[in-house]
Amino acid sequence: MAQDISLGEDDKWLAPIADSLRALAKDVRFNFHALPISQGASLHGTLCKEKYRKIFSEDVLKFETTVTGKHFDTFFFAESCIQKSEKMAAELFGANGTLFITAGTTAANQIALNALYKNGHKVLLDRNCHQSLHFSLNMLRAEVSYLTPNWSCHATGMRAWDVDALLANCLAAQESGAGFDLIILNAHSYDGLVHSIPRVLAHLLNNGVKTRNFLIDEAWGAANYFCDILSEHAALNIEELQESHPDLNIVVTHSSHKSLSCLRQASMVHYRGDGSVLEKLRISRFRLHTTSPSYPILASLDLARAQMQAEGWELRKEARHLAESFKHEIITNPQFQSLSIDLPMVPRSAASHVIHDPTKIPLNTERLAISTEEIKDYLFLHHGIYVNRITEKSMLLNFHIGITKEATVALLAALSDLLHQEGMSAQAVTSTDYIIPYPPGVPLIVPGDQITAETHREIDNIRKRGILVFNA
Repeated sequence: MAQDISLGEDDKWLAPIADSLRALAKDVRFNFHALPISQGASLHGTLCKEKYRKIFSEDVLKFETTVTGKHFDTFFFAESCIQKSEKMAAELFGANGTLFITAGTTAANQIALNALYKNGHKVLLDRNCHQSLHFSLNMLRAEVSYLTPNWSCHATGMRAWDVDALLANCLAAQESGAGFDLIILNAHSYDGLVHSIPRVLAHLLNNGVKTRNFLIDEAWGAANYFCDILSEHAALNIEELQESHPDLNIVVTHSSHKSLSCLRQASMVHYRGDGSVLEKLRISRFRLHTTSPSYPILASLDLARAQMQAEGWELRKEARHLAESFKHEIITNPQFQSLSIDLPMVPRSAASHVIHDPTKIPLNTERLAISTEEIKDYLFLHHGIYVNRITEKSMLLNFHIGITKEATVALLAALSDLLHQEGMSAQAVTSTDYIIPYPPGVPLIVPGDQITAETHREIDNIRKRGILVFNA
């Protein structure tokens, strides 16, 4: 659970890295080290300058610099603004320590794994974890057993595992003399299923599991620490458990840009446990992270932490409110009767430790005559609304803290327009023309034929194959 840090009004938005970079941008006039683009120096008098300016703005380039050491700080051996910001992040998320990563969560996962894994370790890996963990263990030639989800939702693609199956797996391995040295679990799926890691760990440790090193892939869950429903289930909320199991070590990776106000590739690695874990993480980061960390990404991590510290609970509350209002409109407004909300029906065996994120809305569209792929394209091409995840029957709507009331109203209006157009096309009309795919040049429709919704779908499918369809 995110800590309630009391700050004075002057300190409410304290951002050590961002503030230091602003000061640094005023001090540096010329840089004889590297990074020609710093402050836009290499663009003066070039034809590219205007395009750069339109994408990055001159202000952004001021903060792309290579100054290190006493004039700013050193990423790998921080003693100043970076160290202070990482400590503030650790305190906010309830960790014993936090490291910032500017090379993406693939690198964060590799760093965390490298710190916890030793040659010969036996590892239990949740199959729902990010591919980077699978690939890294494969390259390490680790002895891996898999935790396989035993429940899935066909409509949304959501999958979850049963904590008792996990417990049985762990105990069976111990009884065979090959207990797991490291257990790697996914805490929050892309689809919005949250495994309550505090409850899961308590169930394992209180029932005889001897493993004490856990790596938690909580990529999508950084904002959960500020949600009244999900914060108690966040992976770092294990203070009471550590009191009864002081030898417990847990490392958590956050793909911070997925749910906080960060630039892409902004990530954090948190840990709770003994001090040796932090030292191992620092060494691992030194070995695996790029030696050219992005200062804009660092600043965005710093500012995102400051924002959530100052108003994280309010931001998440508003996101949840917008999600609920959207869901209410879909359920109660007659014009949306052909749509529905596919909330997962989690089985009783998993209900104690699996929770659905209320800001992830699976919208069921299977009663429409067009596919989810076509709906996705329509929303983007005609309304500028982007949706990423679709299945055969539904599309996932993520009401993150960047979704506004204006965006929610626009989405509802776009869906209303889509349904109106589909209603119009569903009405059969009599053709007065020939409709001919070419090649082969054989009429699909001749004058007098009825053009139905099925006809439109057939024409769309023909065009997708690259065949020209024209009226004559």
